[in-house]
Amino acid sequence: MGCTITMHDSEIDALLGCGGPIARQVRAVAQACEALSKATSKVDTGRLRASISLDMGCGGGFIRAEIFAPVNYAIYVHQGHGMIFPKSGKFLVFPGKGGGLVFAKSVRPVAPYPWLVRALEATSPWPVVVHS
Repeated sequence: MGCTITMHDSEIDALLGCGGPIARQVRAVAQACEALSKATSKVDTGRLRASISLDMGCGGGFIRAEIFAPVNYAIYVHQGHGMIFPKSGKFLVFPGKGGGLVFAKSVRPVAPYPWLVRALEATSPWPVVVHS
């Protein structure tokens, strides 16, 4: 006794295509992840939260969703950092919260706050594996 299932290329394309059910599910999970990551990101000026974006792509047998924060300091919020000292000169110089410049001899360590990974873990029905 046996059973044969035959799927033609057009049926596979319908499943894996950009408008297919798999892409719709990936899009729904990605949109939920984007919304949760915006809701749980740390907010100082709002720039980090406003930068969080979703990019979808599909075709050629793949479906990809990427949620990212392109501001240059997002990685340091997400992964944390150790003590920071000036590389040249006596002071680190950076914009202050209320305007003006801050001059500091060092910046203390910051613990990781992996809000993007946490949002994905909370919204994804699939296992989440983080590679460092």
